[in-house]
Amino acid sequence: MAAAEHENTTQLLAKSIAQIAESLPRVHLSSDLYPTPQMKIALEELYASILSFLLKAYDWYNEGKISHFLHSFTRPLHRVHADLVDEIAAKSRKIDKLAGSASQAELRVMHKRIADIQAQLQLVTASQSEPRDLHNIFAAIQSQLHLSDTKMDDIVKKMTSYHAIQSSTMLDTNQRVSDLQISQILTHLSNVPLDDPLKSLQYHVFFRKRRAQGTTFSTVTNPFWLSSRFHSLFSTEDSALAVIKGNFACRQVLQDFCVDVIEDLRSYNIPTLWALKKAATPNNAQTQFSIMDLLKYLIVQALKLNEGLKTEKTMAWRCAQFQRAATAAELFQLSVAVLNGLGRQVYLVIDMETVEESLQSLDGFNIVSAFLQSFHTSHSPNTRLKVIIVRYRVTSSEMQLDSDAALAILPVRSLGRGRQQGKEVRHKVKSAVRRGIAKRRN
Repeated sequence: MAAAEHENTTQLLAKSIAQIAESLPRVHLSSDLYPTPQMKIALEELYASILSFLLKAYDWYNEGKISHFLHSFTRPLHRVHADLVDEIAAKSRKIDKLAGSASQAELRVMHKRIADIQAQLQLVTASQSEPRDLHNIFAAIQSQLHLSDTKMDDIVKKMTSYHAIQSSTMLDTNQRVSDLQISQILTHLSNVPLDDPLKSLQYHVFFRKRRAQGTTFSTVTNPFWLSSRFHSLFSTEDSALAVIKGNFACRQVLQDFCVDVIEDLRSYNIPTLWALKKAATPNNAQTQFSIMDLLKYLIVQALKLNEGLKTEKTMAWRCAQFQRAATAAELFQLSVAVLNGLGRQVYLVIDMETVEESLQSLDGFNIVSAFLQSFHTSHSPNTRLKVIIVRYRVTSSEMQLDSDAALAILPVRSLGRGRQQGKEVRHKVKSAVRRGIAKRRN
């Protein structure tokens, strides 16, 4: 108990002295800029509180170990002096408020003098037909200017100094507020029991390598990766979406294909989000999730990448929107807003085996139609979305998709077993990504 009280006392002294050392330069500058009677009184009160605290801290320091031990029970320093520390902080804030009020008063004086000068100039314009009055008018203007030149220079200098003080104290506060709001959003959205994106990618990379090192025969499919619609996804300047449809026999080919696309895009530092099938549990049970879980999963990844959102003004209303979102459509609109600004092109690779629903959820929300509609109504002309959706499971809620220039549907068929196609797929995917980047640069 005594050791804990001694530790708390030491922490209080160190923290309080550091805060005092940090606030004194700002207080001195404010008192130099605005030496008003109220400022002098506030400064004296602050100094008195600081000296009182230092004297009591000095007395405690000179006490012996036995006194420290006894006082840790009878008179703990961190409890006795907590009010004094709060008093020092309050008086420091009072000086900052006085400086702000004085700055506003000087601004008012400056505006009044400028208004007087403008009034005199208007008299000059109205009196052009009376030359005998011009001399008196100009003399009045010159006297006003002579009186205000020095004063205005002082005001401008003081305004600049005080603005620097306010900016330095508020900048870190804004950043901390934004970090707190982002943390609240991430906490609200991170309740989706999906694997960490990087761990999920590593899991699928591991099994892709293991399959490549195994038997020389594997599932063979039609060469969908040679399709011109697939290659145009990387080269077009517009947003685009590709739905790659297979069956259960093609699942490993399509899973490895997703890994190839993600790895190649990340190697060029292109913003890429993904949702891959969750790793199997120890009892080989696969837990599936809803479209809303999928959208939350993608939003969390986007928030961690989008530095442009980390401002107090933006995050203040974003935080409330995320907490109010109750439907897949509302979450989708928020996900599009977060994706805007991530980069010139943003890629999403989604394995629909992640969710228990098909492209259309039970409440009627269709993720493909939502993406296509967002392509045509996007308010961010600098960001283009490229979406790859992979499916290898037929559900009872299948639906026909409307024809759209931005939509490419690539069927995948199993042709039996044969020589592994993994190397060819990786080579063609890498070539498609590289040609797309080269075309955009040109």
